[in-house]
Amino acid sequence: MRIISGYVVPLMRDDRQIWADTVDPESFEVVPRFLSKVFESSSKLLSQLDGTSERLNMLADLIVASLRAPITLTPLPGSLREVIRKKTLLDPDEQFWIWEILREYAETHREVDEVLKVPIDSLAEIAGQSFERMPLKILANMVPGLADLYDLLLIDSREDESLRSALLKMPADTRPGLNTSKLIPHLLSTSALASILYLSSRAASDERAKMELSILRISSLLHDIGKPRAWGASVREGTGVPHAPQSAFITREIFSQVQEFISEDAIDAICSIIREHHRRKSLGTRNVAGIPVDLDKLKSLLTSADRLSSSVDRLVAGVSKTVAETLGEDLETIKEMLERTGDDVWKFWSSKPNDLLLRATEEAAKYLLWKAPLDRWSIETGLSDQSKVSVLMSDIRGIQGYIRREDLKTMIGASYFINFLTLYAIPRSFLELLRIPPECIIYAGGGIVLAFAPIIQSEEKLGSEMVKIIRRLCGKITPPRITFASTPLTIDWILTSRTIGAKLAARKTIAPLEGLEHRSLGIEVPCERCGRKSAVRAIEGEYICDECYYLGKVGDALHFGAKVRACHEEKLVKLEWDALREHVLEWLSGRELKAGSVAEAANVAFIKADGNMMGAFLAGAASPSDAILRSLRVDYALKKGISELYSKLSGEDLARAYVGTLYAGGDDMLAIWPAKLAIQAALMLSYWFWRELGGVRQLSIGIAAGKPKYNVWAMLDTAGELLDRSKKAFRDVADPSKLDEFNSEIFALLAFLYSDTHVPLPSWVSEVLRPDQPYSWQPLAFYKKFKYDKLADGWALVSFLTDVSNGSLKERVEKVFQGLSDAAETARRLREVTRDVYETTAMLANKGEEAIIMSCYSAYKASRDVLAQYLYKKICNMCLTSGLSRPAPILDLFLLSKFIMGE
Repeated sequence: MRIISGYVVPLMRDDRQIWADTVDPESFEVVPRFLSKVFESSSKLLSQLDGTSERLNMLADLIVASLRAPITLTPLPGSLREVIRKKTLLDPDEQFWIWEILREYAETHREVDEVLKVPIDSLAEIAGQSFERMPLKILANMVPGLADLYDLLLIDSREDESLRSALLKMPADTRPGLNTSKLIPHLLSTSALASILYLSSRAASDERAKMELSILRISSLLHDIGKPRAWGASVREGTGVPHAPQSAFITREIFSQVQEFISEDAIDAICSIIREHHRRKSLGTRNVAGIPVDLDKLKSLLTSADRLSSSVDRLVAGVSKTVAETLGEDLETIKEMLERTGDDVWKFWSSKPNDLLLRATEEAAKYLLWKAPLDRWSIETGLSDQSKVSVLMSDIRGIQGYIRREDLKTMIGASYFINFLTLYAIPRSFLELLRIPPECIIYAGGGIVLAFAPIIQSEEKLGSEMVKIIRRLCGKITPPRITFASTPLTIDWILTSRTIGAKLAARKTIAPLEGLEHRSLGIEVPCERCGRKSAVRAIEGEYICDECYYLGKVGDALHFGAKVRACHEEKLVKLEWDALREHVLEWLSGRELKAGSVAEAANVAFIKADGNMMGAFLAGAASPSDAILRSLRVDYALKKGISELYSKLSGEDLARAYVGTLYAGGDDMLAIWPAKLAIQAALMLSYWFWRELGGVRQLSIGIAAGKPKYNVWAMLDTAGELLDRSKKAFRDVADPSKLDEFNSEIFALLAFLYSDTHVPLPSWVSEVLRPDQPYSWQPLAFYKKFKYDKLADGWALVSFLTDVSNGSLKERVEKVFQGLSDAAETARRLREVTRDVYETTAMLANKGEEAIIMSCYSAYKASRDVLAQYLYKKICNMCLTSGLSRPAPILDLFLLSKFIMGE
């Protein structure tokens, strides 16, 4: 038996968009089983807590982590599994989950609390001395069962494809249009909103409040977990089966793993709220572990949050017309059947042909993605509780300026630090100050954190208090300015997201950026790494500020050191970190280093990637659940691409890609990889990002390559300029009325520049790749099938080095990856051929396509080299296939050959 699920952000199957599909309810059983395993693994930890409310709160946190971590952490190919396990250092997103899980434990175990409070500058100092003293190892020894829980929750779950699929695909409702809302985001947002509604009514400081809030959270997180099982029973029995009793039954099954530590009255209270959350039956007040708990109030709050989370009125108002037209039914009838529940509603929908329901679901999904953000329909909220909830957003300002440092490790440390702020410090400050649970975090990535929160009375005061918490976690490192804004939640989620975006933009305009440090005496020496602050110490003759000193420690120990040591333990890297420390870029370039000597380095590539029109994509979510799901899909899409890249590599190249991935969050990535891998790696990454987002968004990528000794920031700036060129090219040609077509056909935009004689500079991009440059077609677009005249076809260039003529898009991308990796000799000949063609063409008065054809023809006739003859003919054909309207891109071909040669 299968049910229908709709996808506002479509899935991909054989490079074809899937807007609606059937899903087996049985496939969701993996989620309760996983939760049961997590509960079982938490037993040792629970045994160390005394109070029932503390134990319940920890279990609620574990449920949230179980539902989010598998789709927010980077998927791991088997070859990196043990590397990650042995890294001993928590990445910022892992650090957040460990802190949240251990919050209750830390309140009664001061030594654990002290470890969780260690600021990042101290972590770097510790890591530089001994990895045995890193927090993960210390906590694993301090906290019973933490190591097993960490492996299950934060390592093993990443590899479970069936778990990830269930978390992302199972709908919250089976009716057309409403089945585009997914069950897991709905559970998370319902719990978040219910918690805020409770906190708005009373402080969560006394024992009764703690007990009630923990019971409310678990009830909300599991209130619909039995829906898939109930849907299966409905089909078997031929009548609608209520899901609430099934949810209560599954909840009791999960709690059977910890019944030794959770009292029966607590489990009964939770199951009673879940079982009756759609009925008006009074549950009264019950004693749980000796504390009176108002179950009626908690059930009422869950019901209000359930309605608000679903945004049912808004989705029904939006999709009714589309569904009615597709089904050929009366609009009012469809509205009623979408709003009501009951056996007659179930029979109405089950009487419809499956193919018709699939088509109605598909049309509704397309409407919600492409047209809903532009339509404004009349909305009757009917929900007074929404006035108690706000949406809070923070944005780190001046990220690029903050990262700008003249030293590689300091720059990497600054990039790591931004990640630390976004994924750990800022979300932690939200939770600590507002006393909200982790499910309130909607999105964290790219310097932005978005969350549900109580109504904020004073944003200035809130921001000031949050910055205090953040600074405590940063230690001696001064964070960049962080801007905060909030707005009340409305049932119109698109309006809410636009309002918060506008308020944040206004606040950023008013608040000044932190500029150069004021130097009162005029005799201070500026820091040689950042140039913004005064130097206070000399390190090997270099005058630097404290900020750069500690950021350098972070980059050295927390990024490079931790990863290289773990790779060395798994024999992916031959040299130990101490021997590699001073030659990181040379090693990242792809050359093998030997202890005590430095081989001649190959060239290294700086890669910057960013999604196209992602702000509009995220802001276009139709509901809170849709917003959560979109953020999860974006985050996973980039990390899936990185994981697929890792799976294609082995040995030191795998280690280089892993260590050289400096930042990957949301739709934003920065990496330093061997130049010989950069182009094919960028295509692999782009394909999977596009595929995991269902072909509705793609990456633009800029790549600058040169010698490892070149100025780091100049290389990074050049990559950034190339990225901007790619993004602008897409914006300039993408017709808003045909955006769905453009996105589904273009999976990558790429611009690249290579120099092994001079440091590449951003100004080169304007000169070398200027619009009137006859020999460059960049930026290049990589298409699924159809092509657009204003965006050059990237496949035409890579076809010089490998066959891309046949196969599915996935197969072609994989062939390019393998083909370019093995094409060093062909690339060498291509370099010579393009150079010869250019030199011959330059001597002619006409430098257009006719001159290139003449040059190629004469060279072709004179050459006895079969490979060279083949390349000359392909260059001629490029001129001819363009209708003699533009010369062949011999500059791009020359640059491509240099990349593949890597030297």
